[in-house]
Amino acid sequence: MELLFYLAMIVIPTLLALKELPERLRSLHRGCRGFLYSPVAFIIGLFTLAISEFAAEALPFLKWGLLGYNIVTLPLMDASTEAGASGLTGQILSFAFLLISILTIMLFNFWEEKYFRDSYKLVVIWTFTHLIMGTTLYALPPIFCQGLIFKHVYDKYSVDHSYAAHFGTNIMLISLAFLLSY
Repeated sequence: MELLFYLAMIVIPTLLALKELPERLRSLHRGCRGFLYSPVAFIIGLFTLAISEFAAEALPFLKWGLLGYNIVTLPLMDASTEAGASGLTGQILSFAFLLISILTIMLFNFWEEKYFRDSYKLVVIWTFTHLIMGTTLYALPPIFCQGLIFKHVYDKYSVDHSYAAHFGTNIMLISLAFLLSY
């Protein structure tokens, strides 16, 4: 069931948006200085996540979420077990899921930056839209803190720079999820 949800929410929209890939690559090139903010957003996100997880132990309702994790990282949780594959086949499948995740964030992070960085109210709305993607309530404070960093980059430079910062941060998060799945 989760795999069908993943196909409907991630794979199909990503394949439909592939025609935008050249422009997204140009956006990343134009905003490459934004990548300098990615480690800051990543560290602040991990720090606030640790605090949020501690709070979730005391307040169990904070563990509520549509899925309990971000749908983009579903295959990275344990792709070989999910698909019943093992050995080389499982590793190839894990790598394919990693590539799909990277493509997904490359294509859709730009639109998040374009539509949700004009105001702090929109940053809050953007934070809560992550619930639709399956994240838990305790993951919202780190997402919000990172959104504030992306808003700062957006205000100081441009949408291309905040997109690069967002994309770089998500690459770090997906890489961590991928490494932790082994």
